[in-house]
Amino acid sequence: MDVLGIGLANIDLVAHVTDSFLERYRIEKGQAKKLDCLEFGRLRADLPSFRAVAGGCAANTLCGLSSAGLKTRFYGKIGSDSFESLYRASFRHYGVEYKVKASKEESSQCAVLVSPDGNRSFAYMQGASWQLGCDDFDFQDIWSARFVYAEIYAMEFGKVGSVWPFLVNNLRQSKTPLILKVIDREYARLYSSALFALAEEGILTMIVGNGDNLPALVGKETVEEAARAFQKWSCAVLLTDGPENVHYICQNVHVEQKPVPVHTPGNTSGAGDQFVAGYIEGMLSELSLQDRLGLAERRAKEILMQESPRPPLSGLQGIAF
Repeated sequence: MDVLGIGLANIDLVAHVTDSFLERYRIEKGQAKKLDCLEFGRLRADLPSFRAVAGGCAANTLCGLSSAGLKTRFYGKIGSDSFESLYRASFRHYGVEYKVKASKEESSQCAVLVSPDGNRSFAYMQGASWQLGCDDFDFQDIWSARFVYAEIYAMEFGKVGSVWPFLVNNLRQSKTPLILKVIDREYARLYSSALFALAEEGILTMIVGNGDNLPALVGKETVEEAARAFQKWSCAVLLTDGPENVHYICQNVHVEQKPVPVHTPGNTSGAGDQFVAGYIEGMLSELSLQDRLGLAERRAKEILMQESPRPPLSGLQGIAF
């Protein structure tokens, strides 16, 4: 197996909203806000229209990798509700292996709120994804994978966060490299020390994320300050700064690459996930750093004009509401 992914099995509710909608629900542009089931239900009912598609950052990245011909398997928990068949069908279309049993809880849902400038903000309810447990895993998959790609949210999966220590122990023994996606500033602050220690131990080999979230991992406000602080970490860091810049940092190495701008993108949902897919694809193909970054940029641009955060496939549709 090439890549084993662990993350949220989200149903994304993709909706185009005004800036005033974000203000009304106190959602900071570009950020994620957790809501309880009642609050999320109110927001969902207030959306003028939306399209339900299978999502989740790690899941989206795996679909990109599978569409490039790589072998992938995903671990995430979906609910046994009306969204389950949509989620499983999407993975079948892309060729991502997915065998996790459904939970009795409602599927995790994330409102992907696309504002007029193309930026996306998120409001989510936890749901079934957070019930992924150790008994859902065949941990031999960790030993056979070339990389494990996980979201930072996986640090709290299972009862009292039981999945993470079990995962780390298997990574420690198998020596399988871990790439971690940092999505949330609150989680970045909360787990900064733990992740620094995993990097020092050599378990965490790369961190990926954007300029909205990654600086919080090192207690900084700006991308420039964060880039300098990350030079003290023992793992590589791949930091995207919107359409303006990409930073690759690995101790004393700091490479910046300015992407060719894309004018008036349809929406940026999924661009970061497919950027990571392109970069990992380049790593597995043993490309040079510059070629990896170039491939990552191309994969991101291919998705910018799509409604889906995953590469387009013929016959694969979401559900319109």
